[in-house]
Amino acid sequence: MSDSNGHGTEVQKFVDLPTVLDLNGDGMSDVLGFWKNETGTQDSGSGTDSPYRLFCATGNKTNEQVGRTSCAGKFRYDRWNGFVPFVPFSPIITDINHDHNPELIFGRVEEQKLKMEVFRIADSSFKWEHDEKLSPHAIQDSAAQHFGGVVVGDFNADAIIELVVPVCNEAECKKVNSLFVYSGIKSQTSVPFDMKVG
Repeated sequence: MSDSNGHGTEVQKFVDLPTVLDLNGDGMSDVLGFWKNETGTQDSGSGTDSPYRLFCATGNKTNEQVGRTSCAGKFRYDRWNGFVPFVPFSPIITDINHDHNPELIFGRVEEQKLKMEVFRIADSSFKWEHDEKLSPHAIQDSAAQHFGGVVVGDFNADAIIELVVPVCNEAECKKVNSLFVYSGIKSQTSVPFDMKVG
């Protein structure tokens, strides 16, 4: 896959599954995710010494190669420098504050814990602005060391989206001990849970 500026045929592996969404409101599918920054370069708006690189590529109507137009500059965020994406955590797009507008959520590592960063559409040009008030605190439970992939949905039929984070026994996440539930992103609740895979 080419880089997000369309330069060459740079072969990279995403650190987690990328997300396909319409990021700029043109009705076309775009690709969003992170990869390891092997080249030392970075998309616009990101720190040059960041260990990971934001891949943000727009689709187009001519069926040309995705990645010819970068959209990394669409994000207003001053913490790309040193940003380490949390794995597993694909970028999530959902309405978490019940305002009928989408929010975009990245997961990053903060003191070995999961910290979610929320972005909202700031203007008609589809600039995505970081919203500190919507971004929840990192999971504080000292016993929670390993996490599974975040699940999104309205699990209690209250018309408000919940984010559910599995807390696992080990890095492979074959045994889930509890769930952290974010309701409307404001409240964080730990729910005991016992599930073993395999």
